[in-house]
Amino acid sequence: MSTKPAAGHPYIAGYSKDGRTIYIDRHMPRTMDWKSAKVRLAPFLLTHEIVEKALLDELGLHYLHAHQIALRAERDAVKAAGVGWSAYQAFNKKNEKPISEEKLKKIPKDLDLTPYRDMSDFSTLERLLKAQR
Repeated sequence: MSTKPAAGHPYIAGYSKDGRTIYIDRHMPRTMDWKSAKVRLAPFLLTHEIVEKALLDELGLHYLHAHQIALRAERDAVKAAGVGWSAYQAFNKKNEKPISEEKLKKIPKDLDLTPYRDMSDFSTLERLLKAQR
């Protein structure tokens, strides 16, 4: 399993089709401040993406169901690290909007597009496919 920065990924993170690589948008800050400490975000994002991908591939769940379960695993990881869930969510939301509005470029050719298909997010899917070429 490896992590790589993704250029212009419209959501904060994603995974390769084979699940061996997790992509985190290059614009996403790598840390957040929490109670005068810097907290690394990658472990929480990885937890979410790994659980989600496993549920899609191994159990054949629809993206929405896999995402909800992965979100709960991510929440539990955040809380176990002593970080406030609402602060973590607010931080991600604050960064998600600029990421989703940026011009897409250098999309990984092996990015799994299942979430966009399952959610009928055809405008984003079209943008991703165009940027992958």
